[in-house]
Amino acid sequence: MIDCLSAVNVGRRFYNLMIKGKDYEDKRVELFRKYKAPTALAITLDKKQKEMDSLFKLETQMFYCHASDEEYISLFSYMIVVTNSRRHSLDYRQAKKDFKIGDLKNHYRKMYEQMLFHEETREYEK
Repeated sequence: MIDCLSAVNVGRRFYNLMIKGKDYEDKRVELFRKYKAPTALAITLDKKQKEMDSLFKLETQMFYCHASDEEYISLFSYMIVVTNSRRHSLDYRQAKKDFKIGDLKNHYRKMYEQMLFHEETREYEK
């Protein structure tokens, strides 16, 4: 149930960004073809849940730090690959490298921590 709901939510947000003039289904099929992998690389359910949790956290940080549409598109593309990686045997590791998710996590974690630090110091000064 959680898997279906997360796939629907990611799909809606991704569709709302209007992926550079392409249809959502076209983009999804393109991702499936690009990251097709042997079933031996399938993600476990626990790892998939942890990865999705970290991606939702990243999405929150990106929202508060005013990320660009291109960064959101790469995040949502990767979310689609992770969400469907088990069912369609997709290589989520390669997708993570291609969409530079590690760089996004580091960048927005630092920005978010700085933003929180400045909020705390402002509250303390009052």
